[in-house]
Amino acid sequence: MGVIFQYARLVIEQYYAWTGKMVDKERLLQYRMSDDLWDRLGTFLRNLAKLPCWIDRQLSTTVFGAKQNRDYWMTVFNTGKSPSGVPVLAQPIDLNRMIQK
Repeated sequence: MGVIFQYARLVIEQYYAWTGKMVDKERLLQYRMSDDLWDRLGTFLRNLAKLPCWIDRQLSTTVFGAKQNRDYWMTVFNTGKSPSGVPVLAQPIDLNRMIQK
């Protein structure tokens, strides 16, 4: 969950950069978020949930078998592979693609 929250934070930061609104990154969730930003976050989470890795039973018994830490998931999302080199995603997470409907 921690890595997913980091990606959600990137979606929020990217939105504010795209709109040119200056915000304090330490107080990011203290600002009222626009409907457009909520839509982007929702799209990101839906696209993340649709990734085939979540329904692959083979991965659940091999790669996802034990509880994995934050660094493990960061490696999977950044490289598409587990730290041991097992392919988990077809390609690394592309934030720009993940926020497109």
